[in-house]
Amino acid sequence: MSERKFVCVELTPERLEGFRDFCCGSETWSEDLRDFLLNDAQDQGEALLNTTYLWYDDKGAAVAFVAVSMDYAANDKEARIVPEFTYTRIPALLIGRLGVDERHQRKGIGSVIMSFVRTLAADSGIGCRFVAVDVDKQNLGALRFYSREGFIKAPKIREKLDLMLYDLLASRKAKPRASAGQ
Repeated sequence: MSERKFVCVELTPERLEGFRDFCCGSETWSEDLRDFLLNDAQDQGEALLNTTYLWYDDKGAAVAFVAVSMDYAANDKEARIVPEFTYTRIPALLIGRLGVDERHQRKGIGSVIMSFVRTLAADSGIGCRFVAVDVDKQNLGALRFYSREGFIKAPKIREKLDLMLYDLLASRKAKPRASAGQ
């Protein structure tokens, strides 16, 4: 079986047309994702609040989207996420919304998007320690997905959402670097 290819592009009004039938499922958060994509993503992008990326498969079908923005992870005295620093804010790239069309779920596109987001954060040219995402505590599938992708729950207790963090520095240290002669 050949590996599936996906194309990623930034959101434009013309490109959004292919997502009119987009549906992430029947859960309550699925309608919120669709509503954001179809009604808010373009305006928020124009206001420089986030950037939304769209994914299509090799046949041109709308597959997924992710909206990202700059943020920070709180490094509170009570819940230090980076104990060696006293900074109260640690730079992060926030995944504001991520949705995969139900017809394309469990086919690997989520991992493709995570790789893209980690690269985007690491190669941004500015300080960025974490990729962050707020996950509804009732969305067990999303909690499992982000855990599989290397995210951990932040230590701060929150009522309805779990803040999950991917540590870009720890990831960089874990990867062996090629020597200059290779």
